[in-house]
Amino acid sequence: MPLNFKNHFEATSRSTREFLSKLSEGIAIPAYQRAYSWDEQNFARLFEDLEHGLDRLLDQEQTSSYLGTLITVDDSHNSRKRRLDPSTRLDIRTIVDGQQRISTLVMCNIAIHDRIRRLSTRLPQTSEPHYSWLRDQSTIVRNALETTYRIDTALGHHEHRYLPKIARELDDVWSTHSWEAQFQSPISCLIWEYLQHSDSEPGQQFSFVTRGSPYTATSKAFSSIVAKIGRLTNGKETQHLPDLMNASEKCSFFNTIWPSAESAEVRDSVSAYLERTNPRDKTLSVFCQLMRLTMLSHYLNERIAITVVTAPDADDALDIFDALNTTGTPLTAFETFKPRVVEFKGEHYIGSESRQHIANLDDHFASILRADTRQRATSEVLIPFALSETGRKLSRRPGEQRRYLHKEYDALCRSNVPNGPDDFVKALAGVSGVLWNAWSSKGGACPFPGLDLRDDHRALICLQVLRDLKHSVTIAPIVRFYQCALDAPTDAERTKRTCALGGALAATLAFSVLWRGANRGTAGLDDCYRTVMAGSPKESIQALARRSDGANVSLADYKGALAGMFFSERSFGSKDAWCTRASRLPVYGESTVLARFLLFSALHETVVDTSDPGLVVAGQAGLPALLSPDKWRKEEHATVEHIAPQSKSEGWTDELYADSETVNRLGNLTLLPRVENAVAGTKSWEDKRSIYDLWASRAGDEFARKKKVLVERGILPPDSVGTEIDRSGFLAACESLAHVSQPWSTGMVEKRGRRLAELAWRR
Repeated sequence: MPLNFKNHFEATSRSTREFLSKLSEGIAIPAYQRAYSWDEQNFARLFEDLEHGLDRLLDQEQTSSYLGTLITVDDSHNSRKRRLDPSTRLDIRTIVDGQQRISTLVMCNIAIHDRIRRLSTRLPQTSEPHYSWLRDQSTIVRNALETTYRIDTALGHHEHRYLPKIARELDDVWSTHSWEAQFQSPISCLIWEYLQHSDSEPGQQFSFVTRGSPYTATSKAFSSIVAKIGRLTNGKETQHLPDLMNASEKCSFFNTIWPSAESAEVRDSVSAYLERTNPRDKTLSVFCQLMRLTMLSHYLNERIAITVVTAPDADDALDIFDALNTTGTPLTAFETFKPRVVEFKGEHYIGSESRQHIANLDDHFASILRADTRQRATSEVLIPFALSETGRKLSRRPGEQRRYLHKEYDALCRSNVPNGPDDFVKALAGVSGVLWNAWSSKGGACPFPGLDLRDDHRALICLQVLRDLKHSVTIAPIVRFYQCALDAPTDAERTKRTCALGGALAATLAFSVLWRGANRGTAGLDDCYRTVMAGSPKESIQALARRSDGANVSLADYKGALAGMFFSERSFGSKDAWCTRASRLPVYGESTVLARFLLFSALHETVVDTSDPGLVVAGQAGLPALLSPDKWRKEEHATVEHIAPQSKSEGWTDELYADSETVNRLGNLTLLPRVENAVAGTKSWEDKRSIYDLWASRAGDEFARKKKVLVERGILPPDSVGTEIDRSGFLAACESLAHVSQPWSTGMVEKRGRRLAELAWRR
């Protein structure tokens, strides 16, 4: 059966007045919409279109402008209507995309109405045709403008007969009862205050006084609009509008802008008045301003078109918005999810656990000002959340993320799971917390708030390396162990589960490094973690996702699942196979972080192999350790040094470069501070070996003697810059290299690479 798209959405073209002036229809802004934010640049574009269009009208009667697409939902029969209109008097149209434009148009109409209202009182009350005509035009325009910013409830002279055209969910309530009506959002408050002002202060200018956030942006916008309209209509920017003499003499233009002025008598009277009146006459100024204001109002409301797309519900509307991406950036899934929580909790939201978790999420995103960055940050939270919550692989598409949150939350709201909706929001905030504190920070003192991992150096370095690897899929299992520890019923149990979190971090890094150390890229690795989270009966893997197996997690099961998947790999699932592949992989080209950590693991607590120059062997416990969070961040081992340079230079054999991957293999790499790496640079093997021998010096006088020789030979820079080298001290990673007597060769790279791989495997 063919799909009837009319059931999904309908698009119609309307003038701005047609859209805004529908009787008994209120325009609703959903709670998830961002606050008003238009600035001078946005206004400049709108007024530029206005002025350009009016100029063109002199010669092209059919001139119009286009303001883009509005995406709306007819919400006359849902919960949003009940909250916004408890009296159920109104039809409600919700704006999914376009609230910034509609709010701006309404403010423009109020500013024009206010100026016409005040100027009309200064127009002479005579029967001359031009005055009578302009009074009539001013009344017609004022009446038309009023329909664009107010709703007429037709309740006679009742105080709440007229209501603001726009209301924002949760902030405003349309009602004719004073005890129930509420207009607190900036745009609704502005309209309501103008309704009161225009009735009580006929000759006074209206101003929307700023009262701090969240009213500041709207107040500044309205002031800018008022100022711009003032400049356009008082003659200071007349070059941007059609000349009134020219306009009044052009029959087509005159009748297009002022359709009720069909008689030649009116046109002649207006032209004669404009021509003969002294330019300094104050009445002429009022007359001209009113003419320009009616011109502006006509073009703004009758000649600017919008396409109104009406969808059957909010989800469809947001999908359409994502596809069209008309004038803004799609709302994030979190921004559309928050009102869902507020709606479900209702009057209990204020004191609920969910409110605190939502506040924590708000804090996470509050500092992210750019919309595209906010969208990316939302994905960084929701992708690991879906994996940790239900084992679901979620894409970066905002629409898919939105549907996932709504579907899962709504299912919990309908279920009998105790605290299910609150726990869902809590878990979402938990992922955000891990990202904010553990993943995005630079080694903070407390990466996991609520837990004490300060003495678990292994866990902390594992976290640092995973973060530096940017292996975000691992956030999901980390979150599960963290959540489990936070939910521990006793202090003793929390200590136990905190240790399990440390073990999970170590197991996760071990698995990721071993997998990547034997493979090009991350092929298959992410799928392994997704399998662990979702579970696999075929592989006897218990799902780690929260909603799959309750609140508890097992470190033994997690390590067992990872080990099972690793050792099932025939190509590298044994020590011999892994060491062979790891020693041959151009690991530096794959990931400098991975290469550095493999060197850390291999060189940790090792000593020079006296029986095989150039190699190291495992030493006794208690030797200076590399694997600590402090050492990982320390300058002493900050960079990976290529022994044979990446590009061939003088003093290096051709065989090292016959295969372009050789120089990036583990056996050709070592650890050096940044300055020392730059000093070694692309020097010949003989010069480099002398430098390594210098840094392998254990005694101060030995170091000074060797350094003097190297400076005299021109291998090291003069003392004026060589003082940086003095701070190096003993560099253990150089000691074994200083013992190599033969030329550096591919054979040495292979032999050393194999030894380092074996030591890394052991660690």
